[in-house]
Amino acid sequence: MPCTFGRTFLLLAGTTSFFFLNIYLIFTYIQMQHHATFQEKPVQQPIVQEPEVKLCNPTDSLAQSALKRAKVESCKARIREAACQLEEGTFHDVFPESNCSNHDHLLVNLRVGCFADSANGRTLSGFTYQLKEDNSHERCRNLCYKTGHLYYGLEYKQECFCGDSINAVPTLPNTNCTAYSCPGNPQQFCGGYNAIEVFRTGLKEKYTWPKAKYVHRNESTPNGPVKIFFLLQLNGRNDRQVKRMLRNIYSPNHIYYIHVDKRQKYMQYQMRKVAAQLPNVFMAPFAHSTIWGGASLLTMVQEAMRDALSRDDIGSWDYFINLSESDFSVMPLSELEDQLRSNMGKSFLASHGYNVGNFVKKQGFDFVFVECEEHMWRIGKRPEFPANLRIDGGSDWLVLHHDLVEYSLSSDELPTKLRKLFESIILPVESFYHTLAYNSHFCHRVLTGNLRMTNWMRKQGCRCEKLKKIVDWCGCSPLVIRKDTTIKFTKQKAHERPFYFARKFESLIDIDAIAKAEEQSMGEGKELEKLKSHPSYSSTFVNVFSKETDGEDENVQKLVKSLLSIGKLDQFKSASIESVDLYKADSTATPQLVFSLQNSPSDIVQLLVNHIDISSKIDSPIINGHKLESAAFGMSIDHKEEIFRDHLGYSNAKSTSTIRLKWHRVPDLPTSVDSNWTSPQSSVSWRNAKGEEKATQQIKPYNSIWGTQFTDVSFKKKSILF
Repeated sequence: MPCTFGRTFLLLAGTTSFFFLNIYLIFTYIQMQHHATFQEKPVQQPIVQEPEVKLCNPTDSLAQSALKRAKVESCKARIREAACQLEEGTFHDVFPESNCSNHDHLLVNLRVGCFADSANGRTLSGFTYQLKEDNSHERCRNLCYKTGHLYYGLEYKQECFCGDSINAVPTLPNTNCTAYSCPGNPQQFCGGYNAIEVFRTGLKEKYTWPKAKYVHRNESTPNGPVKIFFLLQLNGRNDRQVKRMLRNIYSPNHIYYIHVDKRQKYMQYQMRKVAAQLPNVFMAPFAHSTIWGGASLLTMVQEAMRDALSRDDIGSWDYFINLSESDFSVMPLSELEDQLRSNMGKSFLASHGYNVGNFVKKQGFDFVFVECEEHMWRIGKRPEFPANLRIDGGSDWLVLHHDLVEYSLSSDELPTKLRKLFESIILPVESFYHTLAYNSHFCHRVLTGNLRMTNWMRKQGCRCEKLKKIVDWCGCSPLVIRKDTTIKFTKQKAHERPFYFARKFESLIDIDAIAKAEEQSMGEGKELEKLKSHPSYSSTFVNVFSKETDGEDENVQKLVKSLLSIGKLDQFKSASIESVDLYKADSTATPQLVFSLQNSPSDIVQLLVNHIDISSKIDSPIINGHKLESAAFGMSIDHKEEIFRDHLGYSNAKSTSTIRLKWHRVPDLPTSVDSNWTSPQSSVSWRNAKGEEKATQQIKPYNSIWGTQFTDVSFKKKSILF
């Protein structure tokens, strides 16, 4: 537990509606004292010199929207260049035919025959495309080959069907399939009415990768050496959790290579200290802003691989595994090594697990993206995906054999063109290596399953509010594993799938889940007992501010000045603010802020500050069969985990804050709220510190697994404050 100085500060403030909310000291005292003097410093945009390119004026509405929203001229130029290439038809390369042994050139466009077809009994039942303007033999074949089907069929001019077998239907005279010319190529015929002409795509047989199986050590288990290249791709400021994870997977026999998002200076600083102490831990000599879904993530992974393959101090290795700051091992490292030894030469990739056609559509392959300004801009519809590519994907957490890694970086035609193509694809790491393997001689050297468990709960995880700022797309993310979901990574389930890691973990939300994973991966023994006896085992300590890496912060200085004044600690008013950390004694404890002040060269003072919730509910209001359980006020709401991410909570006239209400359905009471919603429509009255009503907001029903409901208030309207 951190050193505590003096006393606990009660931070008081409030707004009023049908209950009172705690807005902390920062909303009243600092707001009133410093609002008039607060000014934001303008952000200086770097000047980037780029070669002049002759550009058109894109007509696509998506490109025009991106150009209006982009701020930097170099970014606008990249968007315009890509959009113009799309409109001119020069955006894509021509890809070679597959080198997979399951591909046969002689089967490409091989005619099978003309068959009867109807809505009640399809000849090909894999996937259907409606191509009113561009249906043709080539177009239909490319679509069906892309989704891994053996057959394609054309019908009724505009219909393209894919399948892996021809259902039991009557054959028809060939003339029945020549009733309609193809809109995309009038020289070809696109079937007839209830008559489908069927062809082969070029694939010999329906093939998907076999599933990985757990390796139980016995006399036949290989004992040879296996060396893993772990890429730790890190973000955020929770360095203690990263170190805890690294301790559990560390071995002098493996390589640990760390890339930290270039915006995270504190994490970068802490990881450099780790690398300086261990000879087989390396820091990447480069840094990217690895935004969600961005092409920069694939660029970073490839640069890390390329660097590792070229350095003598890293040496040779057998397998590549990438992990994030939210991953944790749930099974012993030795058992992972047994798995890799037993399948040496094979890679492990997790596929989407459902119809490939639906996956391609939901994944956004039909759109072109450009990354710049730390944003993925959607600039247009992809007129047609390059021919001769079978697409697959599912997860960007990888277990790749050295040979596949080396091939992916080679100058061969397929990987070279694929690297360029995936610069324009959202979530590229989730599909690049899958697609490369399926279309190359590695197609039979992959097992399904990336050896980790992910805590998916799509009803809650598919929230797009946060993503809109960084990507023109909506996607899903897993939830943090909590104590009640640790049953998902039991030993029995790990053996069934198999998996050796799980995600996501976050100590600020539930450190007990991390302790459970650690206990299972380490096994009972003296080392674990020693860890459990340490005071920090069940506590969380996460940095919020560090002078050493963040420099001076005006808001932090104002906050500390106010704390010292209220606490009558003026003797420390000239002390230097070194750091601010968030502390939780255990998973259920209320977070506390620890301010570390350098009072003299040999004197560090720590202030332990409590946020006291003084909100109250009047008679526990019940609205339309739902009872209000709690209310909270804060900033930077995480709509997926439903917690506030701004722990300092300093607000100014440009801030947007959120009120979070938690409701409970009262079973015995009637309600008109639709079953899709977990909260009723309600209203909030905003009052300032004087108790004057300044605004009223209607809150729509919301669907949350925790019964939560949100509404925002902007402080841009000064009347709300005063």
